[in-house]
Amino acid sequence: MNLSETEREELMSMQRSRTMAVCQVRRVILLLDEGASRAAIMTELRCDSRFITTWQTRFARDRLAGLYGRHPGRAPRPDGP
Repeated sequence: MNLSETEREELMSMQRSRTMAVCQVRRVILLLDEGASRAAIMTELRCDSRFITTWQTRFARDRLAGLYGRHPGRAPRPDGP
């Protein structure tokens, strides 16, 4: 994965301050960077190969920005009369 020091620090910081699902994504990237095998990651994080591939691909393409949600969220509700 070849993380920069800045990316590694941000991933470590995010891992401590987010929901469990978000932490799992960050952990996948960190483990891949450390050279862990897919089998080891699947066992440790209890995830499947598709999960690893999805996040590995997004990170490789977009770096840290790829780990954030892509949808803009729900539009604000208009105020009623």
